[in-house]
Amino acid sequence: MNSVIKIPDIGVEDAEVTEILASIGEKIKIEQPLITIEGDKASMQVPAPISGILKKIMIKIGDRVSTDQEIMIFEKNSEKNSVFNEKLKKSKNKPVKSEKNIQKIYSNMLGILEDSKILDVLVSEKDSLKIQCPVLIIQNTRGMKKITSSITGKIQTIYVKIGDKIDSSTLLYSIYSDDVSLINKNTCNKDLSKTDILQKIYNIYASPLIRRIALKYSIDLSKIDGSGRKGRITRIDLDKYIYDYKNLQLNKNIENNSLHLEESKYEIYGKIKIQELTKIKKISGNNLLKNWTTVPHITQFDHADINELEIFRKKQNKILQEKNEIKITILAFIIKAVIATLKVYPQFNSSLSSDGKRIILKKYFNIGIAVNTQHGLMVPIIFNADTKGIIDLSQELFFIAKKARLGKLSGKDMQGGCFTISNLGGIGGKEFTPIINVPEVAILGISRSNIQAIWDGNNFIPKLMLPLSLSYDHRVIDGVEGAQFIQHLTTIISDIRSLIL
Repeated sequence: MNSVIKIPDIGVEDAEVTEILASIGEKIKIEQPLITIEGDKASMQVPAPISGILKKIMIKIGDRVSTDQEIMIFEKNSEKNSVFNEKLKKSKNKPVKSEKNIQKIYSNMLGILEDSKILDVLVSEKDSLKIQCPVLIIQNTRGMKKITSSITGKIQTIYVKIGDKIDSSTLLYSIYSDDVSLINKNTCNKDLSKTDILQKIYNIYASPLIRRIALKYSIDLSKIDGSGRKGRITRIDLDKYIYDYKNLQLNKNIENNSLHLEESKYEIYGKIKIQELTKIKKISGNNLLKNWTTVPHITQFDHADINELEIFRKKQNKILQEKNEIKITILAFIIKAVIATLKVYPQFNSSLSSDGKRIILKKYFNIGIAVNTQHGLMVPIIFNADTKGIIDLSQELFFIAKKARLGKLSGKDMQGGCFTISNLGGIGGKEFTPIINVPEVAILGISRSNIQAIWDGNNFIPKLMLPLSLSYDHRVIDGVEGAQFIQHLTTIISDIRSLIL
């Protein structure tokens, strides 16, 4: 019995397949990772919902997949059936082909002697061909050209795809060519005329003159938006495309030259290594740059006295340890304190409208927690944090951090936040300037606590102080409001009894 495996709800429109972790014929167990997918904000593994033998893989690396898309087929067999099928398979899999009969076809064998681009692949693996059967459509400086087969046989493997750039030494496909039955059997129905090819590639409105210019200069008319009647491409459209293309190529050349110069200026001092950023770091980096350059940041610094809080927390953790429960973290108390402060200063729990004229005040409290992973920075959300107690928050903090580091966060886990907390207390440092996670308007940074001598009016008393850094959008929040917010927050943290008032 075959079962179709589908993509579960991933919380985003689609995601890219970056790894396929199973192979055909493999016995798969429940919850065994099948593929790794990567979206704009997170990377996650898709586990097997059932056990079985993997019979078919319906996706490949680089594909974009979405919720409920079919990706694999499992066969659920009993052990006896599996043994029987294995024996049957061995009895049928007698060698019928010789490696000597498989011919590898290179570009120059089909008359391709210059750099070209593949516009279409007209054959598939296992297709039977005869001489002069069309196999490719290419485009080069001489225009568009139909490439035909030079040998009769059955295609084994195709090594190129649409859009690939090839030269005279490119391996195109392999073909099994020494089978009489295939030579006499003409199953090729792809003998397209020049008109058919033009209609297939250029199913658009354009005059013969425009087409001749496009062919002469290797211009893909399908990429041009026609401004004429029924989308007809005019000479003005063609000229504009050529102008834009030249500017694009110029920018690319400048960028490539800049990269080369950037690398070479370091190489003169010694060996270097170029390391590609992860996809998540690239995306988060672009977002951070945009947020930093478009939002006027103000950062307010202060310290909260957590001396009494730490004594209480450690006492409670001893009780929880006896029950084998997850320990309470300082972050859970800070979340509760932040929520209490957001209720007093609701403008911090808002977003600025796209026209910059209004703020959208939120009546819910979804708190984002910045988590550092091997893939980059992720911000999972604790939803409706105002309805959860200290122990519940500590448990959820443990599980979302673990989920993030295992790459199992979905898009839904990181959308809908109101206010973000970035905790670097476990690493070190005194203060820092956290970057606002737009469309939010504020973010709180936490650094490592330290003992400080605090004057009580008569004496210096050692106190455990927690450095806090509050960044906020100055378009929405004034400096006075920022100072009031962090002052109110430190007061609550310093005396947790304030939370029950």
